[in-house]
Amino acid sequence: MATDRRNEDCLDFGDVKRTRSTNLAQLTKLYKELEKNLISYENVEHAKQLYSKLCERFEQFKLAHLQCLDLCTQSEVIANLEVNYERCHENFVEFRDRFSQYIASEKSHEEEIPEESDTVSIDSSLSSRSSFLS
Repeated sequence: MATDRRNEDCLDFGDVKRTRSTNLAQLTKLYKELEKNLISYENVEHAKQLYSKLCERFEQFKLAHLQCLDLCTQSEVIANLEVNYERCHENFVEFRDRFSQYIASEKSHEEEIPEESDTVSIDSSLSSRSSFLS
């Protein structure tokens, strides 16, 4: 009976570890997609949606990581999981900072671009002047 329980724990750990790995792979995919979107400000709303998904996925990854730690009985595996998690967390924090800078610079970029109505009024006044000068 004790052997059956250990096998169940191993299966549970294996399932949770697979979930953790899947979440990590999805994080990588989202990072790559976000990187492509941070090149310009054309898709800011899409980038915000991807970033929201990234945050959710990181929370799922963290939960699976904590479940792995709870179920794992091998200290060397736990140590490897912790090192991997710390790197993932550092990457997430660095990316979060970069995304915040992107949003802040997008807002200042937005302020520098004249609104369409401003452009129309500038065009109107220029054409009025050129008509007046002719």
